[in-house]
Amino acid sequence: MIRIKNRIDNMTVDDYYESIIKRFRNEIITPKSIAVNINADDFDVEFLPNVNKQYTISFKKLITGTREEVMLVDGMDLYMDICRLHYCSKSSNGNNITESKFLERLYRSFPGEISRSYDVSSKEYEYTMGANSSSTQCKSKPTVADFNNVIDYVKTKLENKNFALFSEYRKKSWNELNKNNHNKALSTIPANMTFEELKIFLKILFEETTELLNADIKKRNGKFKNGLFIDYDHVSDGQRHKLMDSLNIKNCPYCNRQYITSYIKEKKNNTTADLDHYYQKALFPLFSMSVFNFIPSCHVCNSLMKGDKYSETLYPFEDSAEDDIKFKIIPKTGSEKKDIVDIWLGKGRKSFPEIKKISELNVINLIKGKDDTKKTDDDRYREKLIDNEIELFHLKEIYKNHLDQAVNVLLIMRIYLEEYFYTRNINSICKNIGITSVKNGTSITKEEIRSFLLGLVIDGQGEMDKPLAKMISDIYNNEVKNISSNSKFEVNSVEEKILKLNIQDAIDLLRNSPLSEKDIIDLIAKKFEVAVEVVKKNYDEYYGD
Repeated sequence: MIRIKNRIDNMTVDDYYESIIKRFRNEIITPKSIAVNINADDFDVEFLPNVNKQYTISFKKLITGTREEVMLVDGMDLYMDICRLHYCSKSSNGNNITESKFLERLYRSFPGEISRSYDVSSKEYEYTMGANSSSTQCKSKPTVADFNNVIDYVKTKLENKNFALFSEYRKKSWNELNKNNHNKALSTIPANMTFEELKIFLKILFEETTELLNADIKKRNGKFKNGLFIDYDHVSDGQRHKLMDSLNIKNCPYCNRQYITSYIKEKKNNTTADLDHYYQKALFPLFSMSVFNFIPSCHVCNSLMKGDKYSETLYPFEDSAEDDIKFKIIPKTGSEKKDIVDIWLGKGRKSFPEIKKISELNVINLIKGKDDTKKTDDDRYREKLIDNEIELFHLKEIYKNHLDQAVNVLLIMRIYLEEYFYTRNINSICKNIGITSVKNGTSITKEEIRSFLLGLVIDGQGEMDKPLAKMISDIYNNEVKNISSNSKFEVNSVEEKILKLNIQDAIDLLRNSPLSEKDIIDLIAKKFEVAVEVVKKNYDEYYGD
C-alpha cells in the first residue's frame, strides 16, 4: 500500500553478497546441475532445463541485481510462467485442485493477461484470456469444452516461449499419466491435453526446474545432505537485520498499521519485522536469496495474511497504491443516506457513540470508480493489482477494527480545525515557544498544524512513517473537502461576516475557503478599504512562505 522510497545501500548489498559467498565455500560442495567453481567470486546458475538451449544467470546479478535487471535475463519470463502455473495447478490443503480454483488462481497470477466479469444471470464469473481478437472465454463453472480452451491457452503460452522444452515435458507427463498402461504410453501423444495431464505436466516441469538448484550441503555434524544451494536458510539472522535496517523503513508497507523498529542488542542488529519474499520462496525458489525480493513487513502481513498464498500485486520498491486506495467513513446501508459529517453536525445530529454504531470504515479502490469506457489497459491492469493487494492482506477486514481511530480524526477536526481562529492562536503559541516552519523557517503552515494535531510526522520517509497515517490522512482530506463545500465557507455567505471581524480573523476565516492567497488578500483589502500591502503584511505574519 505504501511505497518503499529507499533502496538498500551498495555497501550493505556488497557485504551481504560476500557473506553468502563465504558461507558457500564453507558448506556447499557440488551443485548437481552444472560444473561450477563454487569458490569463485561469481558463477553462472542454470535456471531452466536444457533441452535445446541453456538458460543461465550470473549468481551475483541474481543475488544483488534489481528486479528489472533480473527479469530482463533471457528465459526469465518462461521461468516465471512455469512457477506461476505450477501454483495455479498444485493441490490446495491436500485437496485436488478443481477447474474453478485453477481459473481463479490463473486470474490472480496473470492480471495483465486475464480479466473477469460477473454474470448476474448465471451468478458466475466469466474469464477472458488473451487479446480481444483471439480471446478465450470461460465461466467459473466451466463445461468440458470451455475448459479445454483454457488448457489450449496455457499450452500455447508455453509452446510459444520454447517449443522443444514443452514437447520434451509433454512426453514425460504423458508417460507418467500412463505409467500403468504400457501400450497407451507408447501410443501417439494426442494434440489435446486433459486437465489431469496438465497438472502432472506442470508439476514435473516445476520440480525438475527446481532440482537444477540442488547441491550437497555440509551439515554442522560434518555429514552431508542434499538440498538447494540457493536457499533462504543460507542467509544469517545478522544479515537479515542489516538488510532491513539499511532501508530505514519505520512502518509496514503492506498494511501501514505496525511499526518496524531496528535496534542493537549485545552488539547485534535486530528488528521487529519479518523479511517477506515478494515472490514466495516456495513458489519461486530461484529468488529466495535475492535482495530485490526482500520486503520488510510486519509479522501479521507476512505470516498470517499472506502465508503461502500468491497473487500478483504492486511491487513496493517501484510502485504503490498510496494514491489509488482511499479510506472513508461512510454510513452503513439503511436509512442513513447522508455524509457522516452531516449526520453528526446537521439537524437531528447524532452523538459520538451513535456515529460509531451507524458508520463503517471503507477501503476504496479509486480506479474502480472510473468510467469503464475510458479505462486504459494500464488502468485495468493496475486495478486488478490493487484488488489483489486489498484481498491478499485483508485490508478491508482488518481496517474495520480501526473505526474508532478514524472517527477520532473527525472529532479533532470538529474541536480544533473548524473554528477559524484556532490557526491564528496555534501560530502565536508556536511563535512564543520558538517552533518555526520546516518549510519556510517562519510561521508554521496549515499542513504542519494538521500534522501536529493528527500526530503525523514529517521526517524520514514522510508522514506515512506513522501507523495508520494513510487512513488518518485520507479521513482528514475528505473532511477538508466537506468543509470547503459547506455553504458557511462559501465566499458569498461570509462576505457580510468579514466586516464584523478584524483583518487577521477575516484572513483566518477565508483560508478555509477555496480562494487563493491573492484572492483572499484582494477581497479583504476591498471590503476593509485598505491597501493590499496592509492585508498582505497581516497575511505574511502568520502564513507567509
